[in-house]
Amino acid sequence: MRERSREHGAFIVNMASTGCGKTLGNARIMYALADPALGMRCAFAMGLRTLTLQTGKAFRDMLALSDDDLAIRVGGSATLPPALVQGLFEAYRNGRQHFQLNRAARPTGAETPPAICCAWMDEFHQQAQDCSDAASFAQTHGQFARRRHGELARLAAKPRRRAAVRPVQGLQGIRPIPLLAQAFAPQVLSAAINLHHDHHSVDPETRKRVSFGLVRMANIEPFPRDITLTLLPDEDDEKALLHQVMDGGRRGENLYIPVDRSQCEHLPDTLVRGDRIEPWGITDYMAALSALASELELSPATCAERFGTATVRPNDNGWRYHPVLGFAQKR
Repeated sequence: MRERSREHGAFIVNMASTGCGKTLGNARIMYALADPALGMRCAFAMGLRTLTLQTGKAFRDMLALSDDDLAIRVGGSATLPPALVQGLFEAYRNGRQHFQLNRAARPTGAETPPAICCAWMDEFHQQAQDCSDAASFAQTHGQFARRRHGELARLAAKPRRRAAVRPVQGLQGIRPIPLLAQAFAPQVLSAAINLHHDHHSVDPETRKRVSFGLVRMANIEPFPRDITLTLLPDEDDEKALLHQVMDGGRRGENLYIPVDRSQCEHLPDTLVRGDRIEPWGITDYMAALSALASELELSPATCAERFGTATVRPNDNGWRYHPVLGFAQKR
């Protein structure tokens, strides 16, 4: 395919689903087609602004490229329907014909449309076909799309989510919300552990069991913000490690702490250390929260909201984040 693409060009359609590795996969495909002695020089046109920025940043970080080596420009369409793919192929074929008419080794032989080396790939299959006209490309593209549709339909037939409706016992007659939360939390954690036991995936390297779930509560009156701390499990419990996820987010590879709804404060790794760092294993979360709130002259609710909604990328130095105690080093 490398030799054919060198003479007639290549048109590649990557239809893999989200999360299947297209970001670096596209670069590896282009590198495989390039001459190893000359290396690769390539321009990427992504369909979505965020994907364009994601791709550029991933290449810069993982390939150690500077701004002089890799430029990022935003533009393009978010989707590629069949008609648009067909139009792109015809535009590339016509452009390739003019290119070979001026740059080919035998320009006089480039008057006929070249047989473009086309390839289709996704997470299931790969297919290559030389296409010299729009009809042959449309036929092969349709065959691959129908084949992919069958694979996706087969996956859709399998259950992707397993839900359980669990009644909450022993809450009749309890009115204060803090008492309700204390009675409610153990039942939620027990149900989550049971579902994890029945529906989990095993990491092939560490052999640890991993599952992701969502608890939806049909309560009419919302819990106060500090009451949600009751749902945190005991850090000394070695049967299961659960994490509370609240509003906040990971953007790129940086740490953001929501200060309010419209602003985010960036904390570099050099500032993720300080007097507030405490060892893990302290199970009196409310006492630690009260002490931290007093030190910072904040209310417990504000303190919990500010320091309980951050996500942190994995740190090779052994530091991790606790929703109440802040940043701590593994014991």
